[in-house]
Amino acid sequence: KTAKDNSIEFKDKKIKKIIVSCGLCYNMLKGYKELVPDWGIEVKHIISEILDTLRENREKVRSFSSNPEIVYYDSCYLARNEFIEQPRELLKMFGYKVIELPYNKEDTLCCGSCGGLMHTNKELAEKIVFNFIKMLKRKNVKRLVTSDPRAYNHLKENFEKLGITDKEIELLELSDII
Repeated sequence: KTAKDNSIEFKDKKIKKIIVSCGLCYNMLKGYKELVPDWGIEVKHIISEILDTLRENREKVRSFSSNPEIVYYDSCYLARNEFIEQPRELLKMFGYKVIELPYNKEDTLCCGSCGGLMHTNKELAEKIVFNFIKMLKRKNVKRLVTSDPRAYNHLKENFEKLGITDKEIELLELSDII
């Protein structure tokens, strides 16, 4: 019912394309085409939109990194929706050397933020994120970037709980770099 109601609202406003930054929202809106037969609205993730624009204007892209090594964290939702190489390509455009976590891309580890777990089972979400953070520390990660705002917020909140400062692990959301 929500998909149909939203579809009517979007069509009334003559919306042809929706650009999202959240992996969960992307996943949900892409699924509308199965729920609403005449959906017909293009759904793009902001990463694809920005990357397409920068590929067309590569001469305007400059490297801003004075410390080029960065670890990219694939969020579950984006990895499942095949947003794996695009963020890495963006980081490389800006002069970063992408360092991979042991579990990455399609085999990424959950950080506990997906599907609202932190709201439905806070204890489990905290166990997952604490184990994830322990792995980051074991791997001596100094700079971590993700393109999922939910993962970023969840990690940031738990870094603060554990007293992890930017000097230990600098946490960035891809938009900070762009």
